[in-house]
Amino acid sequence: AGNGIVDPLTPVLTTTSGVAAVTSWTLGATAGTDTLTATTSPVLTGSPVRFTATATVGAPATMEKTSGDNLTGQVGSTLGTPHEVTVRDANGNPVAGVSVTWAVPLGTGSVNPTGSTTDINGKATTTRTLGLTPGTQTTTATANLTGGGGSTTVTFSVNATVGGATQMTINGGN
Repeated sequence: AGNGIVDPLTPVLTTTSGVAAVTSWTLGATAGTDTLTATTSPVLTGSPVRFTATATVGAPATMEKTSGDNLTGQVGSTLGTPHEVTVRDANGNPVAGVSVTWAVPLGTGSVNPTGSTTDINGKATTTRTLGLTPGTQTTTATANLTGGGGSTTVTFSVNATVGGATQMTINGGN
């Protein structure tokens, strides 16, 4: 993933037994493979030597809304755009496998599913069906972020509107 730090930055001399070592190698913040290359001067057989290490994703620390907020739909309809959250570790890497619970206030429609798990990109989604009352309706997403202080909730807002007339009847005067 790169961006790691090695100490010391200056060339290292070998010991009397021919071993050269760095004091420390700190991997970069981005999950993935980091490589450290050791070369000799003058060039010897086997030089350069490459060492690799894998920086792994940390504990879930943040959850943010990434799609499906501030939508408008007709009362009783299912929204075409799902609600979506993204969970990341403290370094901004997406975290897979985090359970997200979705909920709506009683009587204001539903979500499907009511629970989902973040994918490899740290994303979890649900589909919202609006309730029958016009106005602002909300959906919450809650997850336990072990790297960020416990349970975290984000709230989506949706504007439910009344649809146009679907039928017409004569009521008199004909």
